[in-house]
Amino acid sequence: MTQPVEFSFDERKAAQAAARLLRHGGPMPGLQLARLLYLADRQAMCEHGYPITGDRFVCIATGPALERVFELTSKSSRQHGSVWSEYVRISDHERLCAAIGDDCGELSDYDCAVLDRICEQFGAMDAAELGKRMRTLPEWSDPKGAAAPIEPRLIFRQAGFDDAALADIAGQLKSERALAAALGE
Repeated sequence: MTQPVEFSFDERKAAQAAARLLRHGGPMPGLQLARLLYLADRQAMCEHGYPITGDRFVCIATGPALERVFELTSKSSRQHGSVWSEYVRISDHERLCAAIGDDCGELSDYDCAVLDRICEQFGAMDAAELGKRMRTLPEWSDPKGAAAPIEPRLIFRQAGFDDAALADIAGQLKSERALAAALGE
């Protein structure tokens, strides 16, 4: 049996990714932003083996979502002084916009390219249209209530990753966590 594939959420990187989408796509509702970030994480995973934010994939009634990002983009959880609020702020009409300039130090060139492609491909769709499209993704199933986890392996399998590739990814993630723990991060 292969090891589970578990990523570590990086709020700063997620906030920088959100700010990049907001700079390119303009102010947008939180749900639209959350959906674009899901699509970017999914795309990065399928192409590169790792998502951008490291967030947990879940099914909610309105489609697949990133658990923590969904919480951060919701009106009730926006907190001043948080890492998220350093990069994302509320503009007029409850839309989110980028709070600072082009500081995306945690994002790689690859991450930025994926975010830009997602913005170009889906940025003009509103949250409802995105939700409808996302409910056609193979990993989504109606959770009939509370959020249900989406196993990353399901997305990897759909992208053509085999057992050996999944084992390599799980092993690398385990090594990265062990190194971070040893360094006290």
